[in-house]
Amino acid sequence: MSDIRELFNDQKLVEKIKFKLPKLFQITEIDMSRKGKVGMEAGTLRERISLLPC
Repeated sequence: MSDIRELFNDQKLVEKIKFKLPKLFQITEIDMSRKGKVGMEAGTLRERISLLPC
């Protein structure tokens, strides 16, 4: 893909991201929670998730 704007025009990719990203974030929160609170390290892990290839 030559331009990042093309990513947002690819409906198949957009739907895939909409489906997977919230689930990955939820798993991260569960894994990073201690005594019912989410630690700051969850943000770092979310950043890593958002950089993963689809």
